[in-house]
Amino acid sequence: MSSLGLRPANVVAKVSIEAHSRLFTELQVAQELVALGAPVVSPASELPVVVHRRGGFEMTFWRYHTQLATAEIPPDRVALALTRLHASLSRLSPPLKARLPSYATELHVVRSLLADQAALPALERVDRDLLVTTFDRLQARLDDLGPADRFVVLHGSPHSYNVLLVNNEPTFIDFETTCLGPLEWDVAHLDSRAAPFFADSIRAELLWLCQSMVSVKTATLCTAEIDRGDMREHAEFHLAHVRENVASNV
Repeated sequence: MSSLGLRPANVVAKVSIEAHSRLFTELQVAQELVALGAPVVSPASELPVVVHRRGGFEMTFWRYHTQLATAEIPPDRVALALTRLHASLSRLSPPLKARLPSYATELHVVRSLLADQAALPALERVDRDLLVTTFDRLQARLDDLGPADRFVVLHGSPHSYNVLLVNNEPTFIDFETTCLGPLEWDVAHLDSRAAPFFADSIRAELLWLCQSMVSVKTATLCTAEIDRGDMREHAEFHLAHVRENVASNV
């Protein structure tokens, strides 16, 4: 998935390979959330709000909002915005909810990458083995602590790169990861300083497991695209976190 700014229009194009695209579902989620008044970036009105197809690619078009490079959104404001977002996500139409995958779907992709000896050539064998062992131990404990009857509709990846300031309010983008899962999965993607704002709704052990699995996931997926942008930096950061803070504690 790639995003391209279309200057001089205030429009961003999201482009995906057609066979692997979730743009249709993302667009439907975003349209319903906009109608519900959720803190989300809306599709661009300059073009038809549909998935455009050409040459084996799919494209959607979104409103562009200029961001200050030095702007950091305080964790308490992000937590409040995510709470508002969750309230709107809970009101998505039943047919749309029924099509959303489990958060475990993304984890299956991660585990498949780690199992493929030809994949992730930038990953040392010892690091691959570490991630595999840690993933499997975390997954076993998540299966015990995250029963499906507690699942809610989630953004799926509300980390800082997916939160913009729009009219000075935290606003979410990138809903291709929208899924069903425990609330702790979304909170695990936030700055750790945001977690106390959800204390009445989450379980500490499940949050730690989700945070640890997010690091395994991020190390793996960023290694898969290690030569793009700042992926190497993220891959190395999360791999070090798994090595130093997770593997011996799971």
